[in-house]
Amino acid sequence: MDQQMALTWGLCYMALVALCWGHGVTEAEETVPLKTLQCYNDYTNHIICSWADTEDAQGLINMTLYHQLEKKQPVSCELSEELMWSECPSSHRCVPRRCVIPYTRFSITNEDYYSFRPDSDLGIQLMVPLAQNVQPPLPKNVSISSSEDRFLLEWSVSLGDAQVSWLSSKDIEFEVAYKRLQDSWEDAYSLHTSKFQVNFEPKLFLPNSIYAARVRTRLSPGSSLSGRPSRWSPEVHWDSQPGDKAQPQNLQCFFDGIQSLHCSWEVWTQTTGSVSFGLFYRPSPVAPEEKCSPVVKEPPGASVYTRYHCSLPVPEPSAHSQYTVSVKHLEQGKFIMSYNHIQMEPPTLNLTKNRDSYSLHWETQKMAYSFIEHTFQVQYKKKSDSWEDSKTENLDRAHSMDLSQLEPDTSYCARVRVKPISNYDGIWSKWSEEYTWKTDWVMPTLWIVLILVFLILTLLLILRFGCVSVYRTYRKWKEKIPNPSKSLLFQDGGKGLWPPGSMAAFATKNPALQGPQSRLLAEQQGESYAHLEDNNVSPLTIEDPNIIRVPPSGPDTTPAASSESTEQLPNVQVEGPTPNRPRKQLPSFDFNGPYLGPPQSHSLPDLPDQLGSPQVGGSLKPALPGSLEYMCLPPGGQAQLVPLSQVMGQGQAMDVQCGSSLETSGSPSV
Repeated sequence: MDQQMALTWGLCYMALVALCWGHGVTEAEETVPLKTLQCYNDYTNHIICSWADTEDAQGLINMTLYHQLEKKQPVSCELSEELMWSECPSSHRCVPRRCVIPYTRFSITNEDYYSFRPDSDLGIQLMVPLAQNVQPPLPKNVSISSSEDRFLLEWSVSLGDAQVSWLSSKDIEFEVAYKRLQDSWEDAYSLHTSKFQVNFEPKLFLPNSIYAARVRTRLSPGSSLSGRPSRWSPEVHWDSQPGDKAQPQNLQCFFDGIQSLHCSWEVWTQTTGSVSFGLFYRPSPVAPEEKCSPVVKEPPGASVYTRYHCSLPVPEPSAHSQYTVSVKHLEQGKFIMSYNHIQMEPPTLNLTKNRDSYSLHWETQKMAYSFIEHTFQVQYKKKSDSWEDSKTENLDRAHSMDLSQLEPDTSYCARVRVKPISNYDGIWSKWSEEYTWKTDWVMPTLWIVLILVFLILTLLLILRFGCVSVYRTYRKWKEKIPNPSKSLLFQDGGKGLWPPGSMAAFATKNPALQGPQSRLLAEQQGESYAHLEDNNVSPLTIEDPNIIRVPPSGPDTTPAASSESTEQLPNVQVEGPTPNRPRKQLPSFDFNGPYLGPPQSHSLPDLPDQLGSPQVGGSLKPALPGSLEYMCLPPGGQAQLVPLSQVMGQGQAMDVQCGSSLETSGSPSV
């Protein structure tokens, strides 16, 4: 019963001490390598891990990553340029590392364990005799009160159960220090007393100043126990001899004389982010090692060391009078599930063109389990743009994508990445290699419209000027065609065609042409004149209407005589000029023909007699009175005109010559 009460009082005392030391309680503080550790696998043949250590700890310790599934194995890592999947804590400068672990035994039930160890053994050990390492309890309930002539400082100390405790009021005394607030504790005043209070006289203080005081418990000189005084508040830190900065140091343990052993140690502040330490103890050399908890961390101050505290329970000080205490590196780790930490290899990207469109195709790495489904993320952009401005498409279970609305004659870039979906998970793979292509040039619609408008306008202008040019050419050509209506022979009703008195002679020498025949002749003559007025032939004749022809005097004129007289046209005798008409020169011929002229096969007086009797040979019909016939120059350079009908039967050469003369000769002159 007494032992149970003692244990209860001891536990309560430990709780109070923990509250007094409670600057901050931590359970194996997570280090920077463990915080930054991330591992992903391709679920086929390897695992990739990324982690970082602090730059400050690199020169002191080297941490090694261990992977454990069935057996713990060290992992070979190399320095990397950046952390792949995590960020370095803001209070540290990190050195990233990357590890590739060959591994093929992936299963959904596997839990891979990862941990870190330093390359060298870190730790210290101390043998603690309890009677020689006593630290009395810290005074509490410290207060001060003032009166007219003094200041009273009071405190209290809990010594526990007198039947169990080794420490009594005879074994302790108190040390009181006081100073001004702005002064250091090294310059403070101190005094010793065995009472639980002290009186300060006013003369000890300077006026208008602020003072501070502190109290601690000490072992009295007459006590059988030895150790050190209790802690001050605040506590003083000092530097010791140089040594390995990575090793924990200044391990101290003090038995409070009741049922608690309070231990503290220091760690170089720059290594606290990479390595965690814990306090382990054995109540006896043969007892199993136990871990002290909780560990209290003091807030960092001006010192380069960080101090930790932990209190050990001492339920039976008489039975276990010697404890073995050590500070060791704490191994920390975490479990990572392989099936939801997959990172696949980047896909292979290709491009095909289908007429006016483009299509992206990609292939993924073949995995050990073909039923794992994938999702893809595709990005494409103009080559001059940044990837932040690119278009992004997410596609599930697809291996191609059509690209639409691409600008012509423009360079584009595309890339793709993949990750598993459904019952498996992971992170995106790295981006595939960028695929670059250039679209074909296509004429813009506006350009086509403008070109069509330009062509239509040009065609209209060409048609306009072409029509005008054709019309002008046609007018010129039409003006060159002989027109009897414009000839001088047919002016005044065609009087210039017949010399004066010719019609009278014709009538007198043909008395039979009276009555109906005379009317028929008149009608034929009128038709001939009307025909000549409507004809568009060039006004070219063989006679000048101003030249007066003398009719033949004989009663009958034979065709030979008529032909002879026609051939002798240039030599015809011309009467003197009349008063009304001036005399003109004989006509000249500018080209071979044909020309229009009166028929020469018969004389004009004989025309009426030949109306009813056609010529022998029958190729030419009898000419009506007043009709004309075509004439041309014969070959050989002769200057006299001959009827065209006479040369028709002389062969093809004459036709060719007369035809060519129509094409090459100029307009005739009268």
